[in-house]
Amino acid sequence: MNTPVGDGRRADSSRRRQRVQIAIKTAVPDGTPVTTSAIARAASVDHTFVHRHRDTLDLLHASASEPAARSTSCTPRPANPPQARPLAPR
Repeated sequence: MNTPVGDGRRADSSRRRQRVQIAIKTAVPDGTPVTTSAIARAASVDHTFVHRHRDTLDLLHASASEPAARSTSCTPRPANPPQARPLAPR
């Protein structure tokens, strides 16, 4: 049987899960460390929330194992970098 209190808790948990998922998805491309504490801080939830909800913890672990996306704001390396000149003998 659903109660108003139970419905409110489920809705709050759902909103928190969404915030955690968004924090994880935005952290990966930004190069932000994908740690429990960093994600919890970004999502404004306690780190224990991430640990208690297995789906959020699994998503965090999967995202942490992905290589960080390259930032588009960086200057790309030239195809043929300039060679260093050899030092003159002494």
